[in-house]
Amino acid sequence: MNNITKIYNFSAGPAMIPKEVLCQAKSEFYNWNNLQKSIMEISHRSKEFIFIIEEMKYNLRILLNIPDNYKIIFCHGGARGQFAAIPMNLIKNVCINNGSNYADYANSGYWSYSAALEAKKYCNPKIFNINKLKDKKKIYSFYERLEIK
Repeated sequence: MNNITKIYNFSAGPAMIPKEVLCQAKSEFYNWNNLQKSIMEISHRSKEFIFIIEEMKYNLRILLNIPDNYKIIFCHGGARGQFAAIPMNLIKNVCINNGSNYADYANSGYWSYSAALEAKKYCNPKIFNINKLKDKKKIYSFYERLEIK
């Protein structure tokens, strides 16, 4: 790894990993924790894997000051998974408070439109397409009508 020119990554998503971490991962890839197998080959039900999860939870609690009365869960998927999680968790509160099943979605491009499409499974999204506005000042009227408490 010493003869590789390092490219600096400043993009969103995956970021640079310190060289020391990469070297340790490389050395442990085929024989993790002297188990004669890779960490990717151990069962998610094994005591070794359970230990890894518990250690991660412990470290997160310390690093982020997470109280003991909070649960830490690990979920697969990326940010796109939140496209469903947000309306599934928040629309219920909106319906209780004002009796509607509507949510406003500002469509500014591919990702926001994808979120609005996913929301259709759980509510009736009112899609506000800001890209088609001739007068961009109208965007502010959209936010002004929101009642944020």
